[in-house]
Amino acid sequence: MTKKILLKFIAKDAGEPIIAGVILETKAKLNILTAEVSEKGGIALMAVPKEDVAKVMKAFRERGVEAKEAKATVDIDREKCVDCGFCVSVCPPGALSLKKDELHFEPEKCIGCRLCLSACSVSAIKEI
Repeated sequence: MTKKILLKFIAKDAGEPIIAGVILETKAKLNILTAEVSEKGGIALMAVPKEDVAKVMKAFRERGVEAKEAKATVDIDREKCVDCGFCVSVCPPGALSLKKDELHFEPEKCIGCRLCLSACSVSAIKEI
């Protein structure tokens, strides 16, 4: 079983091989689920074997990277949602689905890509 961790890098470190260093140091099998880099820094969402989470997070923090366990990154406002399915069509892991013409969200599948936010035409999906 894996857990997800969210990493936030400051701008000066965004181009450094920090993730590679943590992999070499901890010998943990890390899976990068999504990553973004901007002039302000970078973020990465990673899947980490449950037994390695503590040592991996410690290794990132020692390198100046903010690391925290990630939960689902979005929430659905059922009062706004019209069950159109636009968000379902852009959800890579299938965390969003339509069942009997009703939107269902499985937070444990969410990888934090946030593609559903811009796909929602009624702004029923919010980042948490």
